[in-house]
Amino acid sequence: MFLWLNLYKVAHPFQLIMHTSALRTAFQSLQTSLTTSDLPLWRYCLLVVPAALIPSALFLVTAIGIVHLLGIDITQVSAPSRTIEFSSILGAVIIGPVIETVLLSYMLTLLTSTSLSRLSIILIAGVVWGLIHGAFGSLWFFGTFWSFMMFSNAYLTWRAHSWRQAFAAACLPHMTMNALAFLFLFFLSK
Repeated sequence: MFLWLNLYKVAHPFQLIMHTSALRTAFQSLQTSLTTSDLPLWRYCLLVVPAALIPSALFLVTAIGIVHLLGIDITQVSAPSRTIEFSSILGAVIIGPVIETVLLSYMLTLLTSTSLSRLSIILIAGVVWGLIHGAFGSLWFFGTFWSFMMFSNAYLTWRAHSWRQAFAAACLPHMTMNALAFLFLFFLSK
């Protein structure tokens, strides 16, 4: 069914080798769930969050590790530090995702009017939004391009139902991820 329901079989690292078919089945199930709108919208949004968050975090941590190994000063490629204030939380958790999702919907509408494949459209959207975020700090590219690929996929998956549902499928996971990022920053600052 869901990835985490199938992963319980792989609790011990050595069992991973023995249960690759269970892992493959879990990922296929996740892929199917993310490309069809058979689930209720709220459940779909809950599924998109870890599918976007976990790989994005891994890409970001890997990029930070590579920058560190290369001896590059991390402050030169990091995004500006954020203060945890009401205005910055409001901007990053509510206003930013709403505006970005509106712009994303226009971008996806334009891209779907071409002969590009769905995968190409999703990749282009992810890279473009990664570059936009990367303009504020190079490392932000690595934390956002995968997320925006997932938001684009969510939008395209639900667009057949309505613009409103497509908007929600892309925007709500985006808001949730940004809220989790602020929560992480809050606990990190303590």
